[in-house]
This record gives sequence, structure tokens and C-alpha cells, in this order.
Amino acid sequence: MISFLISEFEKKDLSEARLFDGVKDILSALKENGCIIGLVTGNIEKIAHTKLNHFGIDQYFLLGGFGEISVMRADLVRKAMQEAEAKGHKFDKTDVYVVGDTPNDIRAAKEAGAVSIAVAQGKYGMEELEKESPDYLFSGLHEIKRITDVIMNG
Repeated sequence: MISFLISEFEKKDLSEARLFDGVKDILSALKENGCIIGLVTGNIEKIAHTKLNHFGIDQYFLLGGFGEISVMRADLVRKAMQEAEAKGHKFDKTDVYVVGDTPNDIRAAKEAGAVSIAVAQGKYGMEELEKESPDYLFSGLHEIKRITDVIMNG
């Protein structure tokens, strides 16, 4: 399985930034189960890795799609999938899960042919995300077991 987390990393001053509850637990569970984890973000790659390092989670991400490639999120998901293939990972698009917290994240997953997992973690609530018909919808990343079960078992 391949899982991509989409993040905008809106905070530039990281002194007050925090990770959402459940992020490290989900990343750890996915890594322990052999999942290839990538990051898709509008940030350029260098900035994204700086931020990941700040939160102590850089080691989980093996590949990604970054802002210098395109402003279209679906392009970033496709780029990350291409990178996974180039690194020898064989998969079907139905084995690719995109976890995000905005309507644009859901649309990006669908446009790239991946499975969309929406989490009502950020500024968008369950109703707003449900309008985009994600494949899966959770109230937040704190639903660790349910989210990892979906990714690991389809």
C-alpha cells in the first residue's frame, strides 16, 4: 500500500505550530506494516523537509510531490506515484490512499485515480467534506485504528 498525506503547512512561524493528534501514531503504524508513505504539499521540497524535521516526522516519508512541480494537487499526487514506480514499487492505483482535510485534497485523489480519505481535522467539517464524496470520511486523525485499517485492508 502507498499512502500520501496532503499538507499545506500554512504556518510559516513554526514556534506555535503543532501536529494534529494521531499523526505520529498513524505514520508509525503504517510504516510498521510496510506501507510506503509519501507527502504531497504545495511547499517546495526543501521547505517541506524543514517542517517535517521540525516535527520529528521526516523519516516516515520516502517520496513526495512538491509545489515546485505544479500548482495542481492532482499533478503532485501523480508525481509521487511516478516516483514510487521509479523506485521499484509495484502497485495499482486502487492501492494508493490520499489522506487530506480539504475538498481540494479529495478532488486531487480522485483526479489521480487514488482512494480518497478525508479527515475533518482542519477548517472543513464533515458536511463540507462529505459533499465531495470521499471514499472514506473520518472525524479526525485521532481515529487511528479505523484509518490504518482502511489503508492496510482496503
